[in-house]
Amino acid sequence: DEFTPKGPATLVVLGNEQAGMTDAVTKACTHVLCIPIFGKADSLNISVAAGVVFYAIRAKGGGSS
Repeated sequence: DEFTPKGPATLVVLGNEQAGMTDAVTKACTHVLCIPIFGKADSLNISVAAGVVFYAIRAKGGGSS
């Protein structure tokens, strides 16, 4: 399922590198995204993950110019 930002604002919630987000936070989200990891790493640094997500949102036309 592909995510496309809609409306004037998108809230991005980033989870802990090991534990992710709590069940309550996950249930409150309308979409939950996962960044695929290849190789030996089991997680991305949170700042790297944020950069990937924000870039993807901007590439789809989300966010302000």
